[in-house]
Amino acid sequence: MDFGTLKTRVVELLGRNAFELSYELATSDLNDTLRIRGMEKTVTIAASGGDLALPEDFIEAQQVRNVGGSFLTPTSHERMIASAKNGCPTNYVAGDAVFYLNPAPADGHEVKMVYFAKLAPLVNAEDTNAALDHCLQVYVYTALAHHARLIRDNVALPFWDSEAQKAVALANRADLKGRLNGGTLDAVASGSVV
Repeated sequence: MDFGTLKTRVVELLGRNAFELSYELATSDLNDTLRIRGMEKTVTIAASGGDLALPEDFIEAQQVRNVGGSFLTPTSHERMIASAKNGCPTNYVAGDAVFYLNPAPADGHEVKMVYFAKLAPLVNAEDTNAALDHCLQVYVYTALAHHARLIRDNVALPFWDSEAQKAVALANRADLKGRLNGGTLDAVASGSVV
């Protein structure tokens, strides 16, 4: 489904347009709460002084490994400082825009990372992203919750907010089940109005 179709479906449901801000806020919320395979990207990054510059769309790491070698495990800043040394990295700490590696590798050391990327913003009618492609209900319910919040509809808000939370939990659970069992990525809520 694309953004234009989503907006048409919301108009059919509400009988009016939802605020554009509702969709922007929905995307922001889903970047915080949704973790599905469609949001994953893989990148190989060369270290510079023991640090890795993170991609702009980075949310969180799923898997980090030395290219051609072992997996790295997350650690705390405190543990990293206490054990700071040079060599082949075994641990990492995620900063705001940087990964810190420990032990600090030589410049040019490559690390392969699978990470969750931010959802593409929805601006034009033909735009889509992983959430629209794989679990439509999370966008519908989250946008409707934000719309209800923006128009101060205190009657509809608890319903849409609850449905949004359930839809995100269902999508995350379905994705995890699919990872473990080789199932599909698409998650459809039972009783969904979509």
